[in-house]
Amino acid sequence: MDFTVRVLLLILVLQTLRGRKEKVMDKSVRVGLLLAGISLTLCLGILYARSDVLIGTGLVCDTQTQAEQYVEKWTGDSDATLKLVNDAAGPNSCLIATVVFTDPKQVSLRRNSQGLFEITEITVLGSPGFKFPDPIVWYTLVPFTGREAKLPLHLAQHRHPVQDIPLHEKFYATWMRPDNPKVSCCNMMDCYPTEIKFTAGKLYARRREDGHWLPIPPEKIERNRDNPDGRNHICAPSPTASYPENTVFCFTLGWSS
Repeated sequence: MDFTVRVLLLILVLQTLRGRKEKVMDKSVRVGLLLAGISLTLCLGILYARSDVLIGTGLVCDTQTQAEQYVEKWTGDSDATLKLVNDAAGPNSCLIATVVFTDPKQVSLRRNSQGLFEITEITVLGSPGFKFPDPIVWYTLVPFTGREAKLPLHLAQHRHPVQDIPLHEKFYATWMRPDNPKVSCCNMMDCYPTEIKFTAGKLYARRREDGHWLPIPPEKIERNRDNPDGRNHICAPSPTASYPENTVFCFTLGWSS
């Protein structure tokens, strides 16, 4: 980070954190910037002359790699973890600050003992009381919460293990479409465990036949029935079937890692 910017942010951090110690990964609300909509004050609107700005306190890093390393090297203490990352990357490559930003974009996912984290690129405009001469691209962390926190990063298993076939047959045979409960999700031919990813805030699942990433419509996600084995499952026709492009019949999120 530019020396002047570092000094200004360090002063801001000292003011913000004076008299207490931030544990950014002890409590999920303290990890990353608060990307849920936060009402900005009138002075921020005047200072930045735009309505799409957000404000939050959390980890910011110069690069995506540094933010990923913060998750991977987590020691249980924010200060110790920051020191590990900054000793390798350079002083203040990552720090805790309150910033005004816009355009959050997910770029990767990382997991540690605290849970699953989205590495998010943000365009930082300044602090609540100081506007940078030019916007700066930095990276922060956003925690997954609730059921999403247990989503696996990778699921290589696309076929049914022999010992699981009865379980799958029982589940698939009685699985009805979430958006049309009177219609079946189909059968063993169309349903299988799958791999998922989140891109730009949208959920995708990999189609078995060709590896194509299918966007999962919210109305196709199962919300009223327990997952049979902790994996992600999808029911979708093959790409050669006579259905509209990207058709998905049913989907259920996994919960095991």
